[in-house]
Amino acid sequence: MFLNRMLAAAPTEIEKMLLEQQETLRKLAEIKVNVEKLKSGSIGQMYDAPNTLKTPIFDMGSISWVAKAESFFNATDKAINWLTHPVLIINSVAGISFYIAVAVGLTGLIFYIVGIKKGMKYTVGSVIGYSLIQIVNYGVSLL
Repeated sequence: MFLNRMLAAAPTEIEKMLLEQQETLRKLAEIKVNVEKLKSGSIGQMYDAPNTLKTPIFDMGSISWVAKAESFFNATDKAINWLTHPVLIINSVAGISFYIAVAVGLTGLIFYIVGIKKGMKYTVGSVIGYSLIQIVNYGVSLL
């Protein structure tokens, strides 16, 4: 019985949806026509004024010190960004700490295998150091 009711209601809902879709398409067509009218009318002429310059008055690309000044200010902006957001420094250190810990740990392990007993201290120290850096990074990310 439930299925029969669902099937009986479906055609009317589909017809309703089709009518809504046709209405939406009609409105979109009206909007397109209005946009084309605006482009061809006074608004389109406003942006294509005959007295608009085609080339800039000052060509900043030909001035030699502009590129140097731009690179200086970009570098200064990066430095200030890093100094005012220490979280970036901590995230960067945490990102590269894995590779450093693996390199130190494997080197220490090789030294230990060769016979240098201090190598095991470097291996254990790299694991502990990596763990501490990741703990600090996780703590900072919670802020």
